[in-house]
Amino acid sequence: AIAEQRINARGGEVREMTVSAVTARRVFIPGHGLPGLSMSRALGDLRAHDLGVLSDPSIHASVQFVPDSTLIVASDGLWDELSSKEVAAVAGCINGDSARLA
Repeated sequence: AIAEQRINARGGEVREMTVSAVTARRVFIPGHGLPGLSMSRALGDLRAHDLGVLSDPSIHASVQFVPDSTLIVASDGLWDELSSKEVAAVAGCINGDSARLA
């Protein structure tokens, strides 16, 4: 939609590719197999940035939190390796709240 239009306008190409049995639309240099990024926002990927991939975050300020909540901001790399429960346990230890999580 909007992200794909932006990428096409900047000279990128969006097409489907299957990696590890997961099919996703990915950003490429036209006619090449790179970078093959499966997202329209990324930090530090200068080649993809030139193709219209943004590094600016999408921020929504309408999320409500109860007092003493912990917000964990992480990439999919963390969630690929750890469960939500494991991440909460680590966050609790850092915040000195491991007794409450046990």
